[in-house]
Amino acid sequence: MSFPSKILLCCAIVFSTWIGFPTGLLGQGAWYGDQQNLWVHGEAGSTPIVNLSTDLRAIARTADGGGWIAIDGSQQVIHVDASGSIVEVVDTVVGVQSLAIDASGLVWGTRPGLDDLIVIESGSGIIATHSVGSVPYGLSIDSDGRIWVSCSYANQIDLLDGSGSLLASFPVGFFPTGISAAHGGGVWVAEKGGLKRLSSTGEVLWSETVGTFPIAVTTDLQGRAWFCCQTSDQVVVVGDLGVESIIDVPARPLGISANGDGTVTVVCRDGSALVRISSQSEILSLEMVANPIGHGDLTGLQRALLADPLGDQDFDGVANLEEAQFGFNPLDAASVPALFVRGDTNRDGMVDLADAIHELLVLFGVATSPCLEALDVDDDARLTLADPIRILDFVFSAGPPPGAPFPEYGLDPSPMQGFPCSP
Repeated sequence: MSFPSKILLCCAIVFSTWIGFPTGLLGQGAWYGDQQNLWVHGEAGSTPIVNLSTDLRAIARTADGGGWIAIDGSQQVIHVDASGSIVEVVDTVVGVQSLAIDASGLVWGTRPGLDDLIVIESGSGIIATHSVGSVPYGLSIDSDGRIWVSCSYANQIDLLDGSGSLLASFPVGFFPTGISAAHGGGVWVAEKGGLKRLSSTGEVLWSETVGTFPIAVTTDLQGRAWFCCQTSDQVVVVGDLGVESIIDVPARPLGISANGDGTVTVVCRDGSALVRISSQSEILSLEMVANPIGHGDLTGLQRALLADPLGDQDFDGVANLEEAQFGFNPLDAASVPALFVRGDTNRDGMVDLADAIHELLVLFGVATSPCLEALDVDDDARLTLADPIRILDFVFSAGPPPGAPFPEYGLDPSPMQGFPCSP
């Protein structure tokens, strides 16, 4: 990215805030419900945002910080904006079990009572219905815009294209429920008897019996699956090599959703608790709330990373998936990968003798730098005298140039192996 592009990126962030995009709300915490309210749960605790007449069932967050909610025992799906105001109410004829939002903003919902999917367009109501297998439960949308549906009574997973045409049906184990698209293609599936991952063509890539009665699943920033096991009161974390950890949580975890900061929020119904777990599987907080409920995309991260990976949900100029891969929160405009030129240690846009001198001052503790990664000129994850020497060799002897990003501003190609760099 060129220096002018960097300026435009910064201006875009300022402009998005100025015209009223709710940038502070895009990174807000998980939504959940009880028998009286829709709540938002963040680091400071829970705040009610909408009054409800009864329990909610499913949540799907929108790109603007709002969301759609399905009410339990009701034939209504409600659109709520980021401030908590009700935008519209859609009559769905029978109850909706799960909701998901595609890259274009259309809302998809499963109707177990009619064995179909509905498609809702804001302002227009239901614009399409599509038949699927018996008693559709879970719903997820992948990065190709395809819709995956778990059909509990049919013991199968149905795959539809973005227009709703059935592409394939894949047989799975007994009573599939929660489902989440995977970063590398395919889906994670919670079944009554265990956990499973299917490839994009429906092949079983991994399967194991862990926990008791898995009911919900989410995909985190790292592409791992987190399963709620409602009867054994556990959360099971699964990576590329299988089960990574099993975490005991309060009774009957029913909802789970990954957060943009790398943590995961678990809704424990009978344990009356909201649990926040770190990416290292450590319980960070446990907030006692009365009979919390809700499953689905409680934070909007699933839509951002899976349904719309090329979009820019927080308007910071970096695509959702790209931002997450660099370790930043794609839901929060204040969290953005730093753009720098490797070797430009004084950050004036050029690599010259002044940079070698500045780096020597930093190495000997005389000066500081907000972007130590720019000082790692050979990108070997070490800061040594070899780095300023490489600058001098490049400037005066036509030696090898600094590693990427160079000569234009760009992102660190290996952010997990180096040093911090602040915007």
